[in-house]
Amino acid sequence: MRHKETGFINHVQYFEWLLVDLRGDERLSVYRTDRLGKTTGMSERDFMTIGPANHPTESNTFGAATLDLLQAAQDSGQTAVFSLVRHSARHYGQADNDLDNPLSEEGRELCRRFGQALPRWTTLTTSASSSGRCIETAELVASTHLSSPASTPALPKELAVFYVRDMRRVGAMMKHEGSPAVLQRWFNNDLSSDVMQPPAEAADRILRHIHEQLETPGSKGLHLGVTHDWTLYLLRQQWLGLGLATAPPVNYLDGMVIWRQGEHLYLSSPWAPVQQLD
Repeated sequence: MRHKETGFINHVQYFEWLLVDLRGDERLSVYRTDRLGKTTGMSERDFMTIGPANHPTESNTFGAATLDLLQAAQDSGQTAVFSLVRHSARHYGQADNDLDNPLSEEGRELCRRFGQALPRWTTLTTSASSSGRCIETAELVASTHLSSPASTPALPKELAVFYVRDMRRVGAMMKHEGSPAVLQRWFNNDLSSDVMQPPAEAADRILRHIHEQLETPGSKGLHLGVTHDWTLYLLRQQWLGLGLATAPPVNYLDGMVIWRQGEHLYLSSPWAPVQQLD
């Protein structure tokens, strides 16, 4: 099911200077000046996020919906599940490359609480985006849950922002328009495929990865995959038909739970009834 929205894009013209110090292809700073010579723009917190940084939520509720979904899956007899969650609370503006901005102390404490409250499964395995805040979220949740040092999570590309093919151009658009506008253009297939991978293709790649994890011999228990809010917005739009204006923001530690039942994969989330994915 696909839900299409029309997004409003601010087309004020700017003269832009991109000062790019590449590390990989992801590091950039953007300064822009309008026609009158006045520097304009949003803070990094505004343009990099749609979720709780812009829509404050009581921190003690972060992760609660995901924990409820996992408990419900366990209570219904599911023995192998994949939970895809957003990383915990983070800093903004500490690093030039936003992917390098780490968890905050609040975020680390939220991870520990989440790990303590996580339902007990026969096994717990973790994977994460290669961004440090995602790796640390996975490690802190697992080590707290297991009451022992956790192994380093796997780092599959499917949990990273692989769908961003031109980080410099996307970063410039985010500075100019803000994350919601860029995401909406992506969901509407208004961005060139050399800038962003088409959303349906990106969602299919993630689904194949989850399917493979659940089909791996001996894959019982809980697999926790830590990713970014953009990934969850993508999957929510592609799999549930929920656009940016039709569902709440994706908060820290919000997530989805996916399992196999018979011949099909099923999805539970905080935003819609259980859905069959294949």
